[in-house]
Amino acid sequence: MVPFGLSIHEAGAAPAPAETSAVEQSRPSVMGTVPTDSGLVVTITQLSPRIITTEEEVVISGTLRNDSPTTLAAVSLEVFVANETPISVSAMTTQLSEDEPDATHAASTTLTDVLRGVNTAFEIRIPTASLPLSDSNEWGPRVATVTASSGEFSGKDRTILVWDSGEQVAASRVSTVVPWTSANAAQTQSERSALLSLAGTSGVTLAVDPLLIPRGPPAHDRAQPLPNRRGGGAV
Repeated sequence: MVPFGLSIHEAGAAPAPAETSAVEQSRPSVMGTVPTDSGLVVTITQLSPRIITTEEEVVISGTLRNDSPTTLAAVSLEVFVANETPISVSAMTTQLSEDEPDATHAASTTLTDVLRGVNTAFEIRIPTASLPLSDSNEWGPRVATVTASSGEFSGKDRTILVWDSGEQVAASRVSTVVPWTSANAAQTQSERSALLSLAGTSGVTLAVDPLLIPRGPPAHDRAQPLPNRRGGGAV
């Protein structure tokens, strides 16, 4: 599963069992495992809008292929949307792989007389009010699952909705340490000018190798003799 409306099947899952291992090797690990189909193959092909802001409706489109031995009189399609926004890559992968994720039932429809071996298009319209998007702090990606079932046959596919709640987020303060050492310094005037510019930048700290600090003239072992004011020898 990948963001912005592409599904696991579109991202590379092949219907032929012989190609499964190669497909799994080419699919990014963040997408998790491919859902197991049992006679019905669901493929999400379109998500509109891809990013939810103030829209009143979300439309999920796709196809259903009937791989069962017979024509099915009715196939139930249901949409579930995750209740929480994953806060890490591993959490996203988990939601995309779980058999029964924590999700809200958002919509359903029924396809009739689904012929064997035929791809049947579907379109499911979901009122935004039916989605679990009540907490504006929970903005970000949500895993959406479309399931298909008819008797003993089933299948599903997943995609990712992105919710922009309009929440204002303060920028994070970042501090940077810039090393300037004898191993990486060119010791040119342009480099020194750039370092002085960085030193005046908020959030930047220079870590300077002491060997690069200019040294003054060496101290004399003894003071120079003062001349005799009367013209005589040194005092």
